[in-house]
Amino acid sequence: MEKRKHKVLSSGPKQAPFNEDMKAFVAQLFEQSFSGIEQRLQRQMTETVEQMKTELKDSRKEASVDVVCVSVCLTVIYDIGLNFVVFYKEASQSSFDVNFSQADDIIPGIGTQGNEGLSQTSYVPSFDPSQTNKGDEWWTPRTPVRDSIAPLPSHWEKWNKGKELQLTDSPLRTDGSPQSSLYYCSEESWIGFTEWVKKPKPLPLGPSILNLFIATRIISPGQWLGNEEMDAVMFIWRVNTTLKRWAPSRVASMNAMFCLQIDAAYKKFFPNKKAYELPDFLLGYSRGELPSHGRTDQVWGVDVDRIYFPLFVNGNQWVAVCINIIEKRMEVFDCGGGKNRQYVEKFAAMISRIVKAVAPPERQKQLLLASYSIVDVPMKMRLNKSCCDCGAYALKHIECHLIGIDLSLLDDKIIMGFRQKIGVDLREAAHDLIYAEAMTRYVSSPWEREEVFDLED
Repeated sequence: MEKRKHKVLSSGPKQAPFNEDMKAFVAQLFEQSFSGIEQRLQRQMTETVEQMKTELKDSRKEASVDVVCVSVCLTVIYDIGLNFVVFYKEASQSSFDVNFSQADDIIPGIGTQGNEGLSQTSYVPSFDPSQTNKGDEWWTPRTPVRDSIAPLPSHWEKWNKGKELQLTDSPLRTDGSPQSSLYYCSEESWIGFTEWVKKPKPLPLGPSILNLFIATRIISPGQWLGNEEMDAVMFIWRVNTTLKRWAPSRVASMNAMFCLQIDAAYKKFFPNKKAYELPDFLLGYSRGELPSHGRTDQVWGVDVDRIYFPLFVNGNQWVAVCINIIEKRMEVFDCGGGKNRQYVEKFAAMISRIVKAVAPPERQKQLLLASYSIVDVPMKMRLNKSCCDCGAYALKHIECHLIGIDLSLLDDKIIMGFRQKIGVDLREAAHDLIYAEAMTRYVSSPWEREEVFDLED
């Protein structure tokens, strides 16, 4: 009997698969359902957080407050690329001992511990739910410090951990080798940096302002680098190139705005390649008029053979890019060993057209508009295990490629030395009279406008 049933059922007409209309309907149904759930959760979390903040404000007079966290905790991961992801996590009933040391509102349940892979803005400043009343024992270098608050001397001693940038477990070599040149600085330079951090004064450096927040972000473990420090390093390298302060001369160092403008231009170029005309501000980069800070006036393909810049990809990773105009090739240096063609192909397509547009008339006919080739440079295994040092690796990959140092010398064991060297170099450059004189020659480009627009109009 069972065999007959099975035979009858299997011989019947098979159900037709979903058509495209049914797939679209189901997708829309799920999207609306999840949207409704998200709105209800968001409303509930907002009410819970406001209630918690009110209770904490009313209890500030007490040394410690037991706060019961029930319902939902919200963690917002906000990355440098202006992309955010919201994760919802059910929070069991728990209590925290909150020691108030600042006048800012503090939300329990959201701390710095266990978030090593997140960007620097995803941490809650000056708060750690695991802290105790044991003096300075709660202090951790992962906790960012606000611009207006200098770290206590006891905090800084723990941050410094001795002399000569010793924040790593193994001593760093200072023998003048190519590897040590990537992280070594004199004890005098390090002392000057630590003294400045104790009494920080904002220092202008090209397009950026070096302050305590940026300095902390650069040399602390578990912190992502941002556009400000990246652009500051690129400014130093442009001045070095222009004033012949180092061997590389036929190179150009671009900033974060260049990457954003190439991306925007490519979106207009791709739909209609034949009719597209290059905007003049892009040609300003190729003529050395941009970036305005550290202007070089060197023409791509005439005075410049290689173009370097750090690029933020996938919303969570810094990579280094070198565009070789002579060989018509793009090299991508990703410490994670990823494939980044989808993020750099826009540069491969646009740079060839820009170089042709600014080339001398007798050479323009010889230059083709074909996209440059893309090469993902092989990397050592197990780099950037912290998932937070990609910015430091990107800068050091550019530096190594610029001055001819073997990339295999870069390693996680000395990554803190790289970070500290970047911070010390920026502080010294801000006090260097040559860079200061270069900043006095700054003239805004015709494409930088100072008009103020009312967004409501």
